[in-house]
Amino acid sequence: MVDGGSSDISNVYTYRLEPLLKYYGMDAVDVWFVTHGDQDHISGLLEALEKEVPIGMILFPDVILDASLEKIRMKAEAQGIGVKTFYKGDCVEAEGMKVECLYPMMQCCTGNKNGDSMVLSVEMNRKGPGCRMLLTG
Repeated sequence: MVDGGSSDISNVYTYRLEPLLKYYGMDAVDVWFVTHGDQDHISGLLEALEKEVPIGMILFPDVILDASLEKIRMKAEAQGIGVKTFYKGDCVEAEGMKVECLYPMMQCCTGNKNGDSMVLSVEMNRKGPGCRMLLTG
């Protein structure tokens, strides 16, 4: 999962994300990537944490944690969910999919949440020709 928030839909996890996960037969999230701490990117994750949805790990960008990210970290760790920084060059691979962090690096950050958002390269090499995506926070 990458982000998953909304600024205009309340209970976005309950009404958007959870039905999607159920549709695809998923009852847990292995890895939740957080590009930055604005509410429109994290409100669904906060709601999922309140509902104690099984989450394997939460990955943050390489930035100084703001109050929103710190709140996520505390809630997640209280539930035994691992929270790590996903550094430039780090990769997560599973089932024919590779997610690599391209940005940010703390020493390059400006303090602008949007400009310092996590950028991910996603490659899927399942059946067929595969797919490559660039996800920018």
